[in-house]
Amino acid sequence: MRAAQRAGHVRASVQGYGLLLAARSVAWIKGTGTEEKSLDRRRMLIASGYREQDPGLLL
Repeated sequence: MRAAQRAGHVRASVQGYGLLLAARSVAWIKGTGTEEKSLDRRRMLIASGYREQDPGLLL
């Protein structure tokens, strides 16, 4: 977790348990038979929420 935070892949405020729960939710959704395109959109939404934000993109 700390290595990902230092590299800027994960925000400093992200905690390991929260990231674990997000990964488990994606795995659970995948197990429900959700179509791959919909699963990819959810996966990207979760991943983008945990990444360090680019200050230039903030309004």
